[in-house]
Amino acid sequence: WVSMAIFAFYYHLIPSAASGVLAKAHFGVAALGLLCVVPGIVMALSDQGDTLAKLGSVLSLLSIVIFLIVVLRSSGSARSNS
Repeated sequence: WVSMAIFAFYYHLIPSAASGVLAKAHFGVAALGLLCVVPGIVMALSDQGDTLAKLGSVLSLLSIVIFLIVVLRSSGSARSNS
């Protein structure tokens, strides 16, 4: 999953961004989205319904929005420290 690798790379480069409640919430939402979308796609392909895939997709998009907020907050605090 490419987005998870991008998240990890950013948090590795800027450890202060990973030390907040929002970053922990980001991880939880991203992991839950992944855990829903993978079996959801399998269920959708086997005609068992696509609700789980839709839920996983929404959670994955929400995790990207949360990550954007984390990035904007951490870049704002980096500018104010300079």
